[in-house]
Amino acid sequence: GMWSQCHADACEAMTAMPAEGMMKGAGSWNFSMEGMLFKGKGKGKCKGDWSGGASTTDESSVDASGACLGEHREQQTCRPRKLLWILLQLLSGGALSSKAAASLIVHFLPCVITAMATDVGKIDRKVCKHYSTLQPVFAELQTLASSTPGLEECEALLATAASHESASGGQALLSMFLALNAMPFDDQITFVEQCFAQQEERLGQLLDRMQTWMPAWSGLPLEHHGVTCDGCDMQPLKGLRLKCQCCPEYDLCAECFAKKGKLHGGDCADHSFRCNPFDWKGMWSQCHADACEAMTAMPAEGMMKGAGSWNFSMEGMLFKGKGKGK
Repeated sequence: GMWSQCHADACEAMTAMPAEGMMKGAGSWNFSMEGMLFKGKGKGKCKGDWSGGASTTDESSVDASGACLGEHREQQTCRPRKLLWILLQLLSGGALSSKAAASLIVHFLPCVITAMATDVGKIDRKVCKHYSTLQPVFAELQTLASSTPGLEECEALLATAASHESASGGQALLSMFLALNAMPFDDQITFVEQCFAQQEERLGQLLDRMQTWMPAWSGLPLEHHGVTCDGCDMQPLKGLRLKCQCCPEYDLCAECFAKKGKLHGGDCADHSFRCNPFDWKGMWSQCHADACEAMTAMPAEGMMKGAGSWNFSMEGMLFKGKGKGK
């Protein structure tokens, strides 16, 4: 009887609790799908109580923790393997294009530069390990850089990396990214689009191999439910969602972000954006709804059937059963 009452109370509380309240804050992401990529630090803060009443969390602290989480997420995403994983999801969902790839790389370019600058030696070791595969890539990048104004300084380093295995491939790539970061936004997009077209076949082969390594990770939903692109009115927005940090409720898809300087009179051309590759909140809300439905439908006595596994119950503190429950 006590367990039946606890079960009923838990069902009622879980149904009443806002789904977003369970995931608010800067930490405790390890149990979620997003936590597999972005591990937060510290303790999360819940917006809303278990009864679905008014929030007891200070709004400014929620905003601050949300900002910290966003910054931490951006820093974690700029790692090469995670950028490739995002490209794999876009490819699986039919949302990968040259502009989508360019928007992703250009958006995370400052973070990529910071990450590379801290450990050029590690990149050099990776390049040496896979030099036979990367040598033609350096050669083609050198050719492309030679015809791109603003990248003249890194052309010599790329040519050296393409002809000498002992040369610093990491320094050549860092030099190219630094020069690219100093170029105007539209030129950055154009260059990365050209790189994508040049390396599309190799990238496709790499993503195919990644899909065999982690098949369960591919195929995440890319639609951001309830979000409309303010550039092309795509609804729901599919693929990368670039959210302006200066304008309220201003979102762009990857295609429109690549031409943000031409939208709305160029008002948002110099604004900072945050990239959300997937609708994590929508996915969690669906999981929350499914859990509520399953828990409500499950008979209370069915969860405690058997002669053991009592350690988590009040009775288990005194009487520890033996055997396997059925």
